[in-house]
Amino acid sequence: MNEIYTITALTNSKRDMSRCFGFFFNESAARGAALHNRGSMQECLYEYLVIEKQEQGIHAHAQDIQWYKWIDTDKENWDGYWCECSRPKGKNFDNIANFNCIG
Repeated sequence: MNEIYTITALTNSKRDMSRCFGFFFNESAARGAALHNRGSMQECLYEYLVIEKQEQGIHAHAQDIQWYKWIDTDKENWDGYWCECSRPKGKNFDNIANFNCIG
């Protein structure tokens, strides 16, 4: 096994915040964690999740596997779910590699 699948949460605001929540050794486990919001990864803060395939090595480039956008269903109680989406556009997302900050 020469790769991991990281899950990183990001904002698309002036706060420019991100957090890598962790990793899995297989893609399906990472996707399941995102879709089931394991660990409550939205944290009343993040708008996007990205799963990246990260290989070992120095300065290794991660490959975007899947993006998710937070969909609010009840803003007062911060209820919602992660929905698959395309990579967002904008200065916080263009020309960026390794959102997980590994490599």
